[in-house]
Amino acid sequence: MKIKAILSVIFIAILKMSYSQTGVFYYSDSVSDRPNVHIIDMKEATDKSIYLLGESKNTGFDSSAVWFGRIDAKGKMLNQVSRGTDVESLKKIFLSSEEKALYIGNKPSYTGKPQSFSNYYTKEGKPKDLSVMALSYPIILGDAVSSNNTIYAAQANQDKETKLFNLAIVKAPVDKYMPFNMCTIKSDFHEVPAAIAVNSKNEIIVACLRIGEQENSVPVIYKLDAEGKELWKFKPDVDFSFLNMALTLDSKEDILISFGYRDNVNYTSLSVIKKLNTKGEEIQTEFITDIKSNGMEKLKNGKILLYGGNFKAYDNRMIISRGCFTILNEDLSVSVADELNESDNPEKSFPKDVVLDNPICSEFMTGIQLVDGRILLGGRILLPDYTDVESIKESKRTNKAVVLFTNAEGKFR
Repeated sequence: MKIKAILSVIFIAILKMSYSQTGVFYYSDSVSDRPNVHIIDMKEATDKSIYLLGESKNTGFDSSAVWFGRIDAKGKMLNQVSRGTDVESLKKIFLSSEEKALYIGNKPSYTGKPQSFSNYYTKEGKPKDLSVMALSYPIILGDAVSSNNTIYAAQANQDKETKLFNLAIVKAPVDKYMPFNMCTIKSDFHEVPAAIAVNSKNEIIVACLRIGEQENSVPVIYKLDAEGKELWKFKPDVDFSFLNMALTLDSKEDILISFGYRDNVNYTSLSVIKKLNTKGEEIQTEFITDIKSNGMEKLKNGKILLYGGNFKAYDNRMIISRGCFTILNEDLSVSVADELNESDNPEKSFPKDVVLDNPICSEFMTGIQLVDGRILLGGRILLPDYTDVESIKESKRTNKAVVLFTNAEGKFR
């Protein structure tokens, strides 16, 4: 696929200046056959630039490629590239000691079954060494996390005899991603991991979806010791209609699990947060309204960042989503809640009929805290490609990569 060397930034809104840059930034990729881009994961480099990992999808949303970008600390795009190789789903990006960007995820194999894969990029977006975990059985990579320059990846490996997908943990150094199998947790059901965390003792916590025990997928939380031996498992009592599951650890290393919901009847969003102590006992449940969570991140001050989308009825005619975030105090009460609105994007300059017919939608898929304390959120925003008012009316909208910088308290206006 031929990629233009110069890629355009659609719109930059600098909304507030504090000790560092805050604001909303939207980026456009020039790849014509995969114009829909969304950010999945982000990492900050030592030079304060930020590496972005995303997917670029075709107009039918049935074909994805790797999208890689790098921005500076003020949101300026330094370089971005989309590669034509098909991927099934990307998961995480890590930075090696040389600050090569390692991304890992899933791609289709020649057998038609899933296969995990990985690749390195230079900071200019050029691919480096390709390494594939060559195992004979199908693998579904669920999530990965780094600790002490080691990557812990949670994946579902299909048993050759039972044909069931069971949880497996693999480890690999971040500088040379050659993973080896650490452990496999046998189950009588399919269990596919959704999120993983590692505590200060190198104990591993994994949130899985168990398929087959009931009509719907059942969440199961595992805790393993540093060698991969099962310490306990816990099945939270939740409504099975959740769309996303994520986890993180709080300042006491208690386990926080989020479940994101979108009500298709009342057009509302909800997140349920459950806290487990280190023994696997449920000690708290909180309901957070106006956000379907896609993930969580512990902040330096001990508070918890929750990010996702807020779905709502628009003009009584359609459902739209707004990229949103909530910062929770350590007791899980709400400290800050905000979302992107008309004042944060070009929509305020659109003709009224254009806004009513096709309002802008957005959603955050990832969030991190930068070294200087700012919070960075990344995801997608549905925008038209336009040059004037008339082209706005005629232009077909596509998802653009979007990032939002807030200050340490979550303020950006």
